[in-house]
Amino acid sequence: MIERVLTGALLAQPENETKQMVSESDIELIHALKNPPLMPLDETTIHVRRCRLAGDAIDAKGGKFRTEDLSRLLELVQGAPTLIGHNRNHIAVARFFGGEIEQHDEHSYIVPKLYWLKGHSRAEDLRLEIDGGLVNEASIAFLFRTPTCAICGNDIRECPHRIGELYDGKQCHYFYDGIEAVTEGSLVYRGAEPGTALLPNQLSSVTVDAIHPYEKSPLDMPRIRLQGKLWRLVEV
Repeated sequence: MIERVLTGALLAQPENETKQMVSESDIELIHALKNPPLMPLDETTIHVRRCRLAGDAIDAKGGKFRTEDLSRLLELVQGAPTLIGHNRNHIAVARFFGGEIEQHDEHSYIVPKLYWLKGHSRAEDLRLEIDGGLVNEASIAFLFRTPTCAICGNDIRECPHRIGELYDGKQCHYFYDGIEAVTEGSLVYRGAEPGTALLPNQLSSVTVDAIHPYEKSPLDMPRIRLQGKLWRLVEV
C-alpha cells in the first residue's frame, strides 16, 4: 500500500484498501500451519490474496482432478510454498494457507489464500504485479499414484484409449487418482488448467471496525483525489 502523510495525524489510503485487509482469522490460520512463522505476524506485516489454484476442469495435459478429491487437495496445499514459474532453484516468495472450494465457469476450484511479507525487498513489486494484473494465473505441482482413464477406468498408460480422442461422443481424459502431496503452487504466465487466477482477499465475515477500531469507519471518512487516484482520509 502506498502511504502518504497529508497533515498531522491523517494517513491517505487507496479507496479499495478495505478489500485487501488481513483478518484475525487469516493470522490465526497462518500461525496454525505446520512449521509456523518464527515471529508473530499481523495485518501490518503481511499482504494476503486468494488464488484459484486448481479445479476439476481438464488441463492442457488431459488430466483432471475428481470433484470429490478437491477437499483433500485443499488440505494438502496448506503451508505449501508459492514459487514463480515452478522454479525450484529459488526459495518461495509466498506461502499458501486456508481457503475454500468455490464455483467458477461451471467447475469447482480450490481457492487457498497466500501471504507474503511486507518487509521483503520485493514485496511491493509483487503486490503491484498481482493487483495490476501482470501476474494473474497459477499452477499446482503435486504427486499422485494413478492416471485413471475416464473411458474404461484403467490406468491410461496400459489401456488403448488416447487422450483427446472421442469415444462414443466422450472425450478421453484421465483422472489424477491417489493424490499424495502438493509440492508447491506457482505464479505463472499461463496455467495448464483454465480458470486459474489471483484474486483479492475477502473479509465477508469481518467488519472494518473489528480490524481497525477507529472512532469512525474508514468508509465514513472523507475522500480526496490525488495523483489521479481516489483516496480516503483515515485518522491514526
